[in-house]
Amino acid sequence: MRCSIIAGLAVMSFNPLRILGSALGFTVIGTRRLAELESRAGADNAQGTDTTAVLLRLADAEGQVAAINKAQAVITFELDGTIRSANDNFLRTMGYSLEEIRGKHHGMFVEPSHRASAEYRSFWAKLGRGEFDAGQYQRIAKGGRNVWLQASYNPILDAAGKPLHVVKYATDVTEQVTFARQLRNAVEETKAAVTATMNGDLTKRINSSDKTGEVAALSNGVNALVDILSSVIQQIRDTAGQVQFGLEEISQGNSNLSQRTSEQAASLEETASSMEEMASTVKQTADNAGMANNLAIAAQSQAEKGGSVVGSAVAAMSTINTASNKIADIMLAKNKHVSFAEIQRAVRWHYQYVVLTDFLPTIVGRDLVHGILPHLLTGGSLKHYQPGLTVYSWKKAPFIPIEFSAAAYRFGHSMVRPIYRLNQTLTDRQTIFSSDENKSLNGFREFPSTWAIDWDLFFDPGGAPTKGKDRIQKSYKIDTSLVNPLGDLIAAKIVSSAPPSLALRNLQRGRSFGLPSGQNIARLMGIPPIPDTELRVGKATAADTPTNPLLTDISPEFKDNAPLWYYVLAEAQQEFKDDAGPIRLGPVGGRIVAEVIIGLMLGDSHSFLVQEPWWTPFPEFMRTVKRPSKPLGEEQEFKIRDLLKVIL
Repeated sequence: MRCSIIAGLAVMSFNPLRILGSALGFTVIGTRRLAELESRAGADNAQGTDTTAVLLRLADAEGQVAAINKAQAVITFELDGTIRSANDNFLRTMGYSLEEIRGKHHGMFVEPSHRASAEYRSFWAKLGRGEFDAGQYQRIAKGGRNVWLQASYNPILDAAGKPLHVVKYATDVTEQVTFARQLRNAVEETKAAVTATMNGDLTKRINSSDKTGEVAALSNGVNALVDILSSVIQQIRDTAGQVQFGLEEISQGNSNLSQRTSEQAASLEETASSMEEMASTVKQTADNAGMANNLAIAAQSQAEKGGSVVGSAVAAMSTINTASNKIADIMLAKNKHVSFAEIQRAVRWHYQYVVLTDFLPTIVGRDLVHGILPHLLTGGSLKHYQPGLTVYSWKKAPFIPIEFSAAAYRFGHSMVRPIYRLNQTLTDRQTIFSSDENKSLNGFREFPSTWAIDWDLFFDPGGAPTKGKDRIQKSYKIDTSLVNPLGDLIAAKIVSSAPPSLALRNLQRGRSFGLPSGQNIARLMGIPPIPDTELRVGKATAADTPTNPLLTDISPEFKDNAPLWYYVLAEAQQEFKDDAGPIRLGPVGGRIVAEVIIGLMLGDSHSFLVQEPWWTPFPEFMRTVKRPSKPLGEEQEFKIRDLLKVIL
């Protein structure tokens, strides 16, 4: 059974004037203030001038500015960078009073070398022309303290389009950037410790004194592993020293020592590789507070597991290694001098190809993918057919925006089924989350060996039956409902603190990040927002659709103000026609997801899109399918199910 997200929305609207109004970037005019405005409007009307609409719009604008000032650090500059004013959030972040900064230049917040650079002069010249700038900036607070801000500089224009002044909206992300740097340092020190261990030096350790929180715990966990390894080897050495006779036993003992040392060193090397991958992820998402927090939780979990972290890292990479080995065999058969870097690149490109040609077209539609990457449709090059990234861009390095991580990419939560059949030999199906571990797919534990996954039950190998226990278990449609097990994560021991509902957690996450409403994002993209009369909450089925309540029935404060995560789901639900038809993401959610994923590939100088845009997987892996529209009536394709065959 599935449950709607009405409960989550209802909790959010418990105090709509306080919770929804301020959290989503709007405020509600008090009745007394509104009465004053109406009184003024009535007086003007009596003199023949209807100013009601103007006053109400002015009040709405004042309310929005007040809400922004509550949630973000805001500072206003003249076009030359002279400080005009700043709100309390900005002053607290930087440690100044308004009197200390008013009338001074923005340069007081930047390093002297950067202040004198051509880049800095160009920055203010750009703003003076009325051009927007956004990104992650290092600034200097009072006393020389370093502060990292995720910010946007917004030129304010007059009615003629002439720049008047510049307003900066910012969020302090110093903690997340510090975490990312500490993790990168821990990775480098881990690699050094692993290298030393492989060379017989068991004294090398990670310095955890300059690290805090989860990174310190992770560093201590790696040190504990090296301590255990050192102790094991020392015990064997001591035993060998006590043996006076039996050269054969000593020889065997040395052999065991060599084998165990190699196995432990290899496992540590896998751990270093896994940590390096984690650091790479943090680099991409350091400006996303929510994602950095998730990585911190993951790091803490690994550190707490102690010695088992090595085995977990090896197990997690086993399927990737299988694909790597098959690709390596093919490449070595053609060229025995092929390098490891070339094999690694080929493995990565196969995964990227599946994401670009199968996953994205399935989720957002092929037309949208071709609109962003027109060279795929025209047969031209990226040089002549520039990518159509309209809402996602980066200044120095690609990043994952919070509109993606905290809202749009969470569409998958609505597609999860409550129970799954893992293979055809099991008599029972497993619930995704349950307090009964014998019937639940709860993670953070070892599963029974009989719970092997038969991927033919999840991806159609061709000709699969539509009924019976060997049918394909398709994902649920993207709609505004989640299955019941996702409604009580505390009972299933997935989380330890309230709220227990995943829907409410998603809504609160969006609110805490101050995400704009779905309607505002749509307007930003030039897409007509969905009318409130068509935004409903519930399952996308023929039986439920007519009776699903309107979002505004839950609270009038949702009028033209739908939470972004909900809006992405509701937008997809607009495509519902019948129970058998698929549903893809709509124009807002689809563009956010597609542009971010494609943008990350375009921003990666090692991706196949950048190096060889027309690269295709190895012919040995491709599958021939009939396509009457093609010149030869068929074409080669490589999809997720084909990748699974390579891996398995």
